[in-house]
Amino acid sequence: MQPDRERDLIRRITEQYGRVIDLERTPGVMIEILREFGPNIFQLLGEGPGGPVGEPGIAIAGPSSPSVTLEDLVRIILELRQEVMKLSERVGGGRS
Repeated sequence: MQPDRERDLIRRITEQYGRVIDLERTPGVMIEILREFGPNIFQLLGEGPGGPVGEPGIAIAGPSSPSVTLEDLVRIILELRQEVMKLSERVGGGRS
């Protein structure tokens, strides 16, 4: 069962971006969502900065962070892609 905070976050994203996000047609939507919700995701979900125990965290660079390289960005995008695919399978039951 999904925690209330996760359901609330999903509801907010759904209200703003719709029930279906077609990343082939509008790939920039994912970046918009990450920009809007990413920096505060842990507070929105009521979790610590590392996420739940046993799950990987995603580091987000801030003003005091060292510079981010292209390789860092590509690695994070690929990790996010994998997470989106897992979530899509869970939400959509494997439909594409």
